[in-house]
Order: sequence, then structure tokens, then C-alpha cells
Amino acid sequence: MTVRQFGDGWQVDFYAYGERKRKVFPTKRDATAYEGKMKAAIRENRFFDVKQEAFQIFKELSKWYLSLEDVKRKKSLRER
Repeated sequence: MTVRQFGDGWQVDFYAYGERKRKVFPTKRDATAYEGKMKAAIRENRFFDVKQEAFQIFKELSKWYLSLEDVKRKKSLRER
């Protein structure tokens, strides 16, 4: 995570799920407070809880898709 001056404000810059997240604050104090809050959330796995739900939905979707008869007949489908 990085806190740096950005125009008239201060920017917090970090990556989550391979995506760059940036937020600008009016003071450096606000930016560093937000940085600390995000670090704690990531450390306690609170920041990623929303994405974990998405992974569960994807799992269900992939099971449904692989159960379709047309998909089962494909040569490219590997049975495990």
C-alpha cells in the first residue's frame, strides 16, 4: 500500500484481487488512517468476504454447467 500526494489531496493506492484500488483524501492524516483500516481488514479477512461469496456462486454455476448433457458429451471435457 502506498500513500502519496495527488494533486491537492493524498492518494491511497493498493491492489486487491489483482485490481488496483485507489482513493483520494483531502489530508494525509485521513489517507494514512484509511490505509491502516484497509491493512487491518485484509489481515482479518474482512476486506475479502464479499468476494468469497462470489467464489461460492461460481462453484455452484460451474457444477451446474458441467452437469449438462451437452457438456458431458464433449471430447474436451476431462473426467476426474
